[in-house]
Amino acid sequence: MPEDKNKYIQIIGNKIISGSKEGIIVDNSDNLQIIDNQIINPGQDSGAGNTRRSGISIDNTNGRNITITNNQIIDDQNSATMQYGIYYSNTSGGYISENYIKGSSLSGISLADGFTGVIRNNYGFATENLGTATVNSDSTYVDVAHGLAMTPSLSSIQVTPISNLGNASKFWISNVGASTFRINVNVDPGSSGANFSWLAKI
Repeated sequence: MPEDKNKYIQIIGNKIISGSKEGIIVDNSDNLQIIDNQIINPGQDSGAGNTRRSGISIDNTNGRNITITNNQIIDDQNSATMQYGIYYSNTSGGYISENYIKGSSLSGISLADGFTGVIRNNYGFATENLGTATVNSDSTYVDVAHGLAMTPSLSSIQVTPISNLGNASKFWISNVGASTFRINVNVDPGSSGANFSWLAKI
């Protein structure tokens, strides 16, 4: 028998205000597109059983390839009822991009472990950041705040010296966490310090 699934559906251009639970909820769907919707103040039912109050909720058993792009998802109340802008789980693949998310009480976007899709350029959920950092004299490391919405992998952090390393001869990255990572050098670099540029992605 063929699969009993929703396929190739588009949800486009809706305005959803003060919904009791999710603004848009998707289940049992493949290759669905959610584009150019405006969702304001979802999750008005804050009862104990409503624990996933979100603008867009994808709880999609065995689903595949949901596209969520160019949506505006906002909670502008004094006491936010929206826990997540986008809640995405139980779905392989997917594309989440160019969404504007503001005011969620827990996270702009909640992704299930092992998310394999593409997520980028969403306001309210930083997936890329860059900056500079210095290991000062009398130290052999600096902890850098990466500013990302999730913990990046070690391999997704790039560090490049922008000056000589002083007394040091090598550097490496360690201690990657939810808010910081560490740049190490093998010895105190001396009075000039050791300066680096960095780029981190998730």
